[in-house]
Amino acid sequence: MYVVYLPMVFGLAKARNGFSWDARVIRHLAQPCRRRSSCSRSGRDGRLLMGAVVGLIATAVFFLHALGQLAHMTEIGGRSVDSQRSIEAA
Repeated sequence: MYVVYLPMVFGLAKARNGFSWDARVIRHLAQPCRRRSSCSRSGRDGRLLMGAVVGLIATAVFFLHALGQLAHMTEIGGRSVDSQRSIEAA
């Protein structure tokens, strides 16, 4: 299923807003992995409360980052809105 799905989503994202795999995208992709490993390390050896606290903080940070990205894609700015306007103008 992913053999068809992932190339299709990549093609749509590239056509819609010029998505490409640059260093910034790879850094953003690596952030959840680093956060997961920090939560896992802090919850080891019976320190479950510490792992829960770190997990909650990481979730809040990820939520705020995602909210900022969504705000950037709306009327405030962002490439997808500009691309849509240029398509509608044509």
